[in-house]
Amino acid sequence: MDAYIKNIIKQERKYLTDKSPHTAHKIKYVKEYIRYWLFVACNHDKTTEINFIDCMSNAGIYSDGDYCTAIEVASEFIEFSKKYPNKHFNVLINDLNENKIRIAKIVVEHKFPKLPKNMHIMFDVMDVNEYLEIVKQKYRIFIFQSFTVLFVDPFDFRTVHIPHLQKFIERTYCEVFFNLMTNDSTRNGIDDGIAKSIGEEIRFASKYELWSYVAKKLTVGKMKYCFSYTFKNSKNAEVYQILFITPHDAGLRKLKNAIWKVFHGDECYSSYFSNGDQLSLLPDEADIKMIAQKWAEEAMQLLKIEFPNKVISYNEIDNFILTRSMLMGAQIIEYLLKPYIKKGFIKKIGKYPNNTFKKDSYFIKG
Repeated sequence: MDAYIKNIIKQERKYLTDKSPHTAHKIKYVKEYIRYWLFVACNHDKTTEINFIDCMSNAGIYSDGDYCTAIEVASEFIEFSKKYPNKHFNVLINDLNENKIRIAKIVVEHKFPKLPKNMHIMFDVMDVNEYLEIVKQKYRIFIFQSFTVLFVDPFDFRTVHIPHLQKFIERTYCEVFFNLMTNDSTRNGIDDGIAKSIGEEIRFASKYELWSYVAKKLTVGKMKYCFSYTFKNSKNAEVYQILFITPHDAGLRKLKNAIWKVFHGDECYSSYFSNGDQLSLLPDEADIKMIAQKWAEEAMQLLKIEFPNKVISYNEIDNFILTRSMLMGAQIIEYLLKPYIKKGFIKKIGKYPNNTFKKDSYFIKG
């Protein structure tokens, strides 16, 4: 940490947020996905505008000097903007607290003293719900075939009104990360603030019911897929789920890659383990294999329930695994098909040679 950032922390401490271990890993997760996503966006011939919106951005840095999500993403955008001068890269930073945006501007000017000509960082001070209503009209960067990621990361459930977020998604071709604060609803029940956020009076018997309701509300317009990853605190209690909503299976495949890269295929992140640093001990090849085998066993059980004594194509298996399992597409043949064909739970129909898996169909023994 350089002296300038140390001085910002000293002078602006009352506006800065402490960073928990799960927050640090949330940022790693989003940043890793953005890196995969940028490769796709930048190599799309008809795309000119590439956008990241952090509509609840915080102050750019935390009290320990680490950068917030928007700054980390801006770093990735700048690197790609140098390699792809014909694309326009836009990072939109908004927060309701004007002092946090003031600090964020200082941080940006210090960290990125000279932006590439095709890189733009824009700031706003607005309520998140109002911002979602007007941002497309204010910035004419959401043109046809633009690539956009919307990052919505509230401190509590009551801040973001689901109908406003739903409306933005319906009207915008984008991918969305939404922090669903499940602990608020389980700790306090559905109070007036949460009911207002949801947009109607409704009660949920479980976190799964809440997740299902919100996922359905946000899987609208061109959106087809919703996948969530859970974050837990130092007591191993669920704090929130990050919902990822995308119109394309390719987006979900890249997300799975990010999960395996950052969390090594673990079913959730919990700061209960390893003194808050779950990633301190990197797994070796044997560990990764064991984790993949565990998910393949679960996937086999799900296939038996969904397709008992039925013949289905590889594509049907692939799509099912994509949305219902932690397995990556690249792991299906090695960890699911080959071992469970050998065990007799799956039968390869045999229209194609034994080493040709993706064109064939499969009988799932019920």
